[in-house]
Amino acid sequence: MVRRLTDHSVLSFDCYGTLIDWESGIWSALQPLLAAGSCGNVTRQQALEAFNGFEADQ
Repeated sequence: MVRRLTDHSVLSFDCYGTLIDWESGIWSALQPLLAAGSCGNVTRQQALEAFNGFEADQ
């Protein structure tokens, strides 16, 4: 069976975490904040877990 684009009325794309590397972007954005504070020993995993918790609260 051949499908054509016109056979569909809706298309959906999953880009969150698939096409976009959110974690690397978040980690890069946090670097200046971590360096400016006294958080020099925070690992990438710890920072991302904390970010996820704050994001969920929002």
